[in-house]
Amino acid sequence: MKLLLAVLVFMMYLFPGTRLQEIHYVEACFESYAHGSYCFVDVKGTSYEFQNMEPSAQEKYDLTDGNYQGRTFCVVYTIETINYEEEKGEEEENDEDEENDNNEYQEYIIVDLELVG
Repeated sequence: MKLLLAVLVFMMYLFPGTRLQEIHYVEACFESYAHGSYCFVDVKGTSYEFQNMEPSAQEKYDLTDGNYQGRTFCVVYTIETINYEEEKGEEEENDEDEENDNNEYQEYIIVDLELVG
């Protein structure tokens, strides 16, 4: 049991960032590709901005050229939540509270695309 705990603690120090991943989908209209992000809007008016796209989805549809603007897609995507601690110098550690050490970042990534209609 102690060996298992030691391995777990070692892994936490070796990989300080934890990644959580969920799979979602939405039917939405492709609006634009700007500043490296793919922008979609669903029928309710909710905007979705995807920061990245899997290579297999990029092979199906090249959304960077504007040919699919205004077309509706079924977008399968993941939300990767990355928790990490900022690395700080000794002076900064003494001046700041421990609660400010943790940060969380979410990245929306397109896994698959299917043209609707």
